[in-house]
Amino acid sequence: MAITQLLGEKIRKYREQLAFSVEELAQHTGIPGELLKQYEQGEQEPSGDEILVLADFFKCDFRFFISNENVAPFERSIKPNPDYSSPIWLAGVLWIDFRR
Repeated sequence: MAITQLLGEKIRKYREQLAFSVEELAQHTGIPGELLKQYEQGEQEPSGDEILVLADFFKCDFRFFISNENVAPFERSIKPNPDYSSPIWLAGVLWIDFRR
């Protein structure tokens, strides 16, 4: 998969997770909606400054946007042990289960 297409999918995925329309994302980032649509469709690649703006808005490392990784590091989670005895990391937050 081309990096431009992968980048577009990441932008769309995060926008949809926040339940934002393209127009709402455009308002928050200052990037024109038509450009955002082109980025999401993999038709055009954002500039370095736009990648930084998007990464800042989505609160993620800009290196993730320009990498070939499909899943952001904070999206990786470790499933808890069935006995709930050990802490887990989920979305970059340490969770400790005190149900015992």
